[in-house]
Amino acid sequence: MGAFFLLRRAHATDVETRRAILLAELERQGFRRPQRIDTPDCEIHLFAPLVTGEANTYRESADRFCLSVGTFAHRGETGTTALRRFLADFEWPDVPWDDICGQFCLLVGTRGRLHLVTDRLGLYKVYRNADASVVSSSFLAVAAVSAQRTVDPQSAYEYVFQGATFGTKTIFREVEVLDSDALLSIDPHGVATRPLPPLPRGWSDAGFGELRDANLTALRRYFSVAAHVASNAVSTALTGGYDSRLMLALLRERGVRPYVYVYGAEEDCDVQVARRIAAGEGFPLAHTDRGAGPRLDRDALAAAIETKYRVFDGYPVDGIFDDGSDLWTRRERCRNGELMLNGIGGELYRRPDLPNRPHSALDVVWRFYCGFDPFDCTDAFRDDEYCAAIGRELQHAVGAQSDLLGRPVVSVAVPAFYYRYWAGRNCSVNNRLGRALQPFCDFSVVRESVRIPVAARSYGAFEAALIRAVDPRLAAYQSCYGFDFAQPPPLADVVREWRATVRPPVQYRYGFGGREQEHPYWLDPSTVGAMVDPEFPYLRRLFHLDRRFSALRLNRICTLEYLFERCSAALP
Repeated sequence: MGAFFLLRRAHATDVETRRAILLAELERQGFRRPQRIDTPDCEIHLFAPLVTGEANTYRESADRFCLSVGTFAHRGETGTTALRRFLADFEWPDVPWDDICGQFCLLVGTRGRLHLVTDRLGLYKVYRNADASVVSSSFLAVAAVSAQRTVDPQSAYEYVFQGATFGTKTIFREVEVLDSDALLSIDPHGVATRPLPPLPRGWSDAGFGELRDANLTALRRYFSVAAHVASNAVSTALTGGYDSRLMLALLRERGVRPYVYVYGAEEDCDVQVARRIAAGEGFPLAHTDRGAGPRLDRDALAAAIETKYRVFDGYPVDGIFDDGSDLWTRRERCRNGELMLNGIGGELYRRPDLPNRPHSALDVVWRFYCGFDPFDCTDAFRDDEYCAAIGRELQHAVGAQSDLLGRPVVSVAVPAFYYRYWAGRNCSVNNRLGRALQPFCDFSVVRESVRIPVAARSYGAFEAALIRAVDPRLAAYQSCYGFDFAQPPPLADVVREWRATVRPPVQYRYGFGGREQEHPYWLDPSTVGAMVDPEFPYLRRLFHLDRRFSALRLNRICTLEYLFERCSAALP
């Protein structure tokens, strides 16, 4: 929950100025009255969440303490009890991963050293400058104290095309993401890192039923902890798909009656399915059409965009240009202290996506991360170099020693790459507001889901079996796929998935999607031109802005221009 920054006094020039800049930036984001914890070398400022909750601290002495941001549970407990137990169990560099759940960063003081421990998949984002004299959960805060902010073109293209940057890069070369595959330790003599073992990989040879039971055991254990963490106050979406249905089933099995919501227009399939389930099961459903709010005047829209820029820490997945409804609905999901659950990550229960054979890293990149039209870009872009750079980051994330990845390793790329760099950004934003978890992305859950072979996951059969085993009534409701989860999928859907799976990955390379003709009013050129320089001096160097972009990618382009102008960025 909340936010933090760490400032190393002995290794930073002009500490007073840096502290003032960091405090001012976090105050602009809405954070107030931090707790300050001093160590021989560092000062740590810890902020409570923006909506509900408190900063979590446990301190035994000046150099022995445990602090947490994000949402953290240890041995089934949360808050001060969890921190005390973790501190008792922790012996650097060994981390008791089996006893932990959540998305978080821990700052642990022992024997004169300060250790930073993030969740094993690295969903909770922490940023640092090159010498780690400043470390923070806020990208904008670290950028603010950097002497220069140089745009990294590769990362800018990754963000516009994918909504995230990969590896330890950010859109500024001077700001890095903390490497979640290593432990960072700080003492008066300097900074040390210790690599962590690679994530588990390898498929199980157990039968379908045994695999289902093993995954159900992991999920039930996790949701028991989540219900305890939340004191049964939970918010969760309900759509027409698998993942939200499985989460709702697991919550109901625990006796939790969550705040259930759905977004979309009244005629959207997700809304219609959610309404049928809520009516049939007798629970209230909060429906919000985020596209139906009143049109804001230019001043109100400018204020909403500036607020989202600060609260969402610069460049969120979907961009910052909207009417404020994204932030408003997130606040609604936690305004009474609810634990916000997000169902992203269920792909490992239902989607093979690639045939059951080894693939090169570029195969995976072409299939999932190279959906763009190179003619949208200026001569600054080299599509082969762009894809190769993502391929190298993917190899590093899965701990591969060569370009050829075994099929089980490709499965590990889903949590180690996709979850980490895309889903993690959304999780980090939610944890700024209150308590938030992504259950299917938790290490304890992923450790079982990556063991499911492709054959078991095909055609949604495995995830449907999970839902049936937990809550047969929920499984029997129709989905947006055109069938329910109580029966095998129709032959037509089996054939459709088979065709998508066997299609060569290179054929997806330029599947850049549609270019819808109507954009929301906040992306009108005249409106955007009032928020940024209408000449787009930064992004014009990277993109041909006379091209027609999807609303999502145009939003990201506008977001980067907004950010670069406010940060006085330098182009290499």
